Amino acid sequence: MTFIKKNHYLLFAVLIAVAMSFTACLTGDDDEKEADNVTITLTGNPDTVLAGASTAFSGIIDANVPLTGLTFGISAVDTTIPAAEVAKVTAAAKNVLLPDTKTWDLRTDADLLVSSYANSCNGTYRLTVNATAGIAANSGIFDFTIKNGTGCISTSKLLTEKTGGIINNIAGPDTGAYDLMAQERVAANGLDAKKDLVDMSVAGAGFSLSLRSANGGTFVKAPGFDYANASDESAEAAFAAGPIVTQVTNITAGEIIIIKIRGTENYAVIQILTATLTGGSGTSNLGQITFNWKI
Repeated sequence: MTFIKKNHYLLFAVLIAVAMSFTACLTGDDDEKEADNVTITLTGNPDTVLAGASTAFSGIIDANVPLTGLTFGISAVDTTIPAAEVAKVTAAAKNVLLPDTKTWDLRTDADLLVSSYANSCNGTYRLTVNATAGIAANSGIFDFTIKNGTGCISTSKLLTEKTGGIINNIAGPDTGAYDLMAQERVAANGLDAKKDLVDMSVAGAGFSLSLRSANGGTFVKAPGFDYANASDESAEAAFAAGPIVTQVTNITAGEIIIIKIRGTENYAVIQILTATLTGGSGTSNLGQITFNWKI
């Protein structure tokens, strides 16, 4: 009887040891289980979007468990953009149902679009994508710029008007070049560095009604340009709209010509007052252009 009891005790002890070992194995497996993880990669996204339109953004979300949450946000990077204006730019996905997969394509699965009103503020914004998978969470960001917005108060500088500009037939007795920076006429044998505007006439061929630059300036004719409210930004935008040329021809009274001065990032807006074939002194090689300009 004693022997049987001992065997029972021994068997019981073995069973307890096996159970504890099995429990330890299970616990060890739990300890080694991979933690929930999610990563966001925003790729192929545009650097610039136009106000008043919707632009598709793309990216991949990878997780080791299915997604449980996905949100999007827009914030302003430029401190000049008022906080109240940021709401005019939104990010949203047409597909709001989270698929039972571990990889999500923001373009094909979500159709993620950034939209803005036409009167949005120009500047740099930030798209933020927030995703959760299980108990893990992560964010991805992408900065982009809005152009052509009309909503914010402009911080551009109004240009200052200069008056009394005159260019004559360069083949005649009067000066046929002009320095817009120094506000003075330049003789034909003067320094090219000062010749922002140069008449293109040839002796005996009549007045050309054409201008070029001898110091790297380029031109754009800008019909309809708002000369009264000319600013550095409006001049730059009109110039960029082109077409950009190295000389302007067939100049007529009332035209607006924008010049990018001397190859720099500075602009002048020229308002043609008169363009005649007979102005100037002398008896031959006549012709004269008069103008005001803002710079």
